[in-house]
Amino acid sequence: MIRTVGSQEVAINIVKFIQKDETLADFFAERVVSWITDCEARGLVNSILCEINEVKDVKAQNGLVKFMGELAKKRPEDFIRHFSMTVQLIGKQEETSSISKIIILAESDNKYWIREACLSIMAEIYKFKVREGDKERNNAFEADDVDREMNESNIGDSDNEDGDSSELDPKQRAFMIITDHIHDRNAYTRAFAMRLFVDLVKQIPLPHIGEFQQKIVGRFDDNTSTVRKSAINAFIAIINNNPLIEQLKNIGD
Repeated sequence: MIRTVGSQEVAINIVKFIQKDETLADFFAERVVSWITDCEARGLVNSILCEINEVKDVKAQNGLVKFMGELAKKRPEDFIRHFSMTVQLIGKQEETSSISKIIILAESDNKYWIREACLSIMAEIYKFKVREGDKERNNAFEADDVDREMNESNIGDSDNEDGDSSELDPKQRAFMIITDHIHDRNAYTRAFAMRLFVDLVKQIPLPHIGEFQQKIVGRFDDNTSTVRKSAINAFIAIINNNPLIEQLKNIGD
């Protein structure tokens, strides 16, 4: 089908079907993965992002958000290749001259559900890069025939936290973007960003200390009750899944 009608036409029809029936989100996520793998439809993710941006009718927005999140979970590498496009869909950008990092502004003109869909993508990218870094570290430690200095260099490159590059890698940028939208102008998106942290902390280790924690606590007195509830749930999840808590519990045993 891809070879016959083209990626853009397929993307248009996928979005239309999901708008008519939100329950098709999982089905089409699976089908897209199959088309990319079997038909080598490399441009399909790009076409889907373009079509999402063109959606005017907000029917079945939850289905579209779920579809993008599921697709990113199954094909995070494809969305890393379209990272800049995803950032543009989230909202306006500003590049600071001092540290040359992208800051996502809350004053986005896009519909909030598009930001939620793209934040879901960012969460999957972050999870993928964290797990990828873990695998590289494990491989480095387990490979007896690899030079130790080379192993340490690979580990540093995978995390890219101590490097000299002025630009953040996809893992760091994805985490920063999710964190920034804890202060999104839209209450639904603020709550959604904090629900993403609940999902993240249950699957991968998060930094023990960071700005994201301060921003979550800062939402305890948000004007919207849904946001306050999401902030409390996110904070509890972070505390409960912090490995330092178990160490503190064992003190004195």
